[in-house]
Amino acid sequence: MEPIVIDPQELQDWMRNSWQLYASDIVGDKLLRLWVNHLIEYRVVYYEKVLYQGSRMSHVIEAWNSLRSH
Repeated sequence: MEPIVIDPQELQDWMRNSWQLYASDIVGDKLLRLWVNHLIEYRVVYYEKVLYQGSRMSHVIEAWNSLRSH
């Protein structure tokens, strides 16, 4: 049996690109979604527009609430 070799860069790339849907809502007639990846980065997307992508929770909440309060 061959040993398993873990490639750190490949693992980082997988973590960065593996998004999980955390929350979804309809605002107007379009979807508002909050995605989280394994590096604890967040992405708030309204329809096809990225409202925020980064690691600051306060910015996530601000982006999420920016459309919901209208």
